[in-house]
Amino acid sequence: MIRIGMQQKMNNSRIGVIGENMVVVKLMQNGWDAFNVNQVFNNYESVDLVCVNPKDGQMQMIQVKIYILSKSEVEELIRTSNNWYMNEYVRDNVISNHTPVGIKLKWLKGEGEDDTLQTNHKKKHAAYVNPLGHDAENLWDKIWE
Repeated sequence: MIRIGMQQKMNNSRIGVIGENMVVVKLMQNGWDAFNVNQVFNNYESVDLVCVNPKDGQMQMIQVKIYILSKSEVEELIRTSNNWYMNEYVRDNVISNHTPVGIKLKWLKGEGEDDTLQTNHKKKHAAYVNPLGHDAENLWDKIWE
């Protein structure tokens, strides 16, 4: 039983390393210099990657997290958040239906958005109620759903 637990931990660690290295590759494809801190310091706390923009020397530190949702959860999250953003979020300018869809990190954690006042008029943004209802970080069993 201990071996199973150790094997599971090893697999999660390997998956984490794979994810970190995939992010490094993507950063480098986009012209940033990047390296995995964990290859220098084993399991460095709160930072996984360092990347530098070679044009201006700007440096960013990144922590890679893995969020796993089922196909139906992804579809529902995109559908409901896009509907909220297009129809219930108060704005001054009209936006196109061709606007890219984005998913906020807090939504992957199961959080929503409070209703808020717009500074230049009295209307409120409607609250966004997240259909997810749970934090999707490291839910490896969802891969099989």
